[in-house]
Amino acid sequence: MHIDPFTALIFNTVAAFLMSAGLFSVSRGYLGEVKGLCRWAMALLLLGIGCIFAALTHAFPILFEFGVGFTLNLLALAFFFHALVEFKGINTSVRWVSWFVVVVVVIHAAVFQITHSLAAKVVIAASSNMALMLANGFVLLVGEQKKIPISHKFTGYIFVCCACVLAGRVFYYGVWNTQPLLDLFKPTIIQDISTLSIYISEIITSFGFLLMCNDKYFSERKQAEIELSIAATVFESQEGMFITNINWEIIKVNHAFTAITGYSAADVIGQTPRLLNSGRHDKAFYLQIWQTINETDVWRGEIWNRRKNGEIYPEQKSITAVRAGKDNLITHYVATFTDITERKAAEEEIRQLAFFDPLTGLPNRRKLLDRLEYAVALNYRAKRRFAVFMMDLDKFKAVNDKLGHAAGDELLKQVGARIIACLRNSDMVARLGGDEFVLVLENLKIPEAADIIASKVIAELTKPFQLSENNTVQIGASIGISIYPQHGNTPEMLMDHADTALYQAKANGRGCFAYYRSN
Repeated sequence: MHIDPFTALIFNTVAAFLMSAGLFSVSRGYLGEVKGLCRWAMALLLLGIGCIFAALTHAFPILFEFGVGFTLNLLALAFFFHALVEFKGINTSVRWVSWFVVVVVVIHAAVFQITHSLAAKVVIAASSNMALMLANGFVLLVGEQKKIPISHKFTGYIFVCCACVLAGRVFYYGVWNTQPLLDLFKPTIIQDISTLSIYISEIITSFGFLLMCNDKYFSERKQAEIELSIAATVFESQEGMFITNINWEIIKVNHAFTAITGYSAADVIGQTPRLLNSGRHDKAFYLQIWQTINETDVWRGEIWNRRKNGEIYPEQKSITAVRAGKDNLITHYVATFTDITERKAAEEEIRQLAFFDPLTGLPNRRKLLDRLEYAVALNYRAKRRFAVFMMDLDKFKAVNDKLGHAAGDELLKQVGARIIACLRNSDMVARLGGDEFVLVLENLKIPEAADIIASKVIAELTKPFQLSENNTVQIGASIGISIYPQHGNTPEMLMDHADTALYQAKANGRGCFAYYRSN
């Protein structure tokens, strides 16, 4: 008993159309985002149409050429291949697949026009189908970076088995039985095996492809759930975070946001980040932030904001634009920030240690030299003068020896405060160490200005100092003066010459000032 080819064709046509309709329906449902599904459904549609033409050829051999059905079946396999390439995400150009289909159609048309041998036509059709079956199997079984899923193996092996059956068909019609008037629909064992394997395989491979799509959907869904879980964990990290919509209205904040700012989610949802503005930054600062985000989708920097209790604090902030959709338009903004109050305090402490005297809080030698270099450059361009005072305290050693170092330290602090009170905001006083101080007087408009300031400082330091309830001391000060550019045009020269003038002032009896003289 043999299989009736016409009945098999009708059955396969109905099955192909039903599966195609089913896959088109599924592609609009939960598997809508799986790539390749619609192309597989289109392949089944072509397969069904090809079977219709084959059935018509069987029923009306005079009116219909059976090569049309073969060609449509081959096109269906090409669509199967394209669907697998798209499903697997292989970097294969769609144009290449299109050209392949065109070449297949041209070869078929040429062969069917050139030869009148029915066996030769069957051989070329079977060979082409075999090649595409092997290609489909190759795509599924080779090139995986990890373990091949069972659904891929199942579908791939079905394609390979069908290719082997087609190879047997090629051998039978190409070598064993080559009668030119061979009846294609004559019942034979080869015909039965070929019909069963090819038609049933198309149903099984479609079922296998649906399993592959289902596996991919659930694996991607599981991966998405893992990523969402990771994102939720990251969102509740130690960094403050808030998300806004396109209108900059806050729609979500994390616990760290509340801990840092003091605002709860109920306080800020629906509000804009302007709620946090400290008032320290001008409009240009925020315009620059917007410009950077519009150009690069991200801004990073430091910003001062205000807590709910009114305290102003510094933040290290990052604002990122989120794009989505086919048009890649901005849909949200995500801001992350950390409170850097402690870091700023540590930086300020390091700066104080590097540039300021820890006892008096006055600039140290390093800061003084930076200021002198700047003053030399500025006054050189402006053609102006400035003065450098080198000052020593008189009787300071006696206070240290009699009352101790604690009293000496308190005296140095009060001396620094009195000197600052005698100077202008543009002037500077630095402590070099011990009881040595250096004063820098900017913009001397009249020659007598240095004399006036020097006399004022000496007079102020001659007044008694109250170091404690029981200890009052009186000291004095001597000052040596050098003038830029008259006495030097570098920081080192000005300080050396002021030091030389200080020795002259001490030689003159202390408690006075003296200018540098080259002789």
